[in-house]
Amino acid sequence: MMRLLHIVLPSIAAYCFWQWVSFAHLPLTLSQMTSALSIFIAAVLVRLARGMPTLDWKTVPIEKRKVLTGQLVDVSREYAGLLALLMLLLIMAVSIGTTSVWLASLDEKWGRLVSAATGFLVVLSILRFGYVVWRDLDIVSLQKVVIDEMADQERAVKNAEIASGKLQQMRQANLSGGPGPVIETLEDNEKL
Repeated sequence: MMRLLHIVLPSIAAYCFWQWVSFAHLPLTLSQMTSALSIFIAAVLVRLARGMPTLDWKTVPIEKRKVLTGQLVDVSREYAGLLALLMLLLIMAVSIGTTSVWLASLDEKWGRLVSAATGFLVVLSILRFGYVVWRDLDIVSLQKVVIDEMADQERAVKNAEIASGKLQQMRQANLSGGPGPVIETLEDNEKL
């Protein structure tokens, strides 16, 4: 479903740009587009630099560790793909600025094609950015589960050690039952 969405929405945007966004208007938006793309690219580079979380990986169960590290690697690949897409769009935006006079002299269909490609790539970039961030949040939730389980396991081990120590102290105290407590029973209507 997500892949279909990543094809359909950018295609609709490409059609809309083909129909209603003139190539003559694209150079006017280049400074805003390059600024936004630069911010997106910086955000992706910061995320890629973060890498793996620092955990005591030896204490994490193997199955959970493999799932978590596998998802971290997958989302890093998706960030790298997004970075490539954003860089392509940035190169395209800069190229539009430098070739706008030349492209304007060509047939109108070339300008419409560039406009449609720009619309397709912009919407695809926004969708991919949102999807990758969503996947990253999903991994954070998985990290929370793994860390919470590790903390619960450590607490259970510590509580077991404390309980074992208290039992040992009780055994060493040689406590005997002694005489049982005296239980007095009252007859009906009898007062103490």
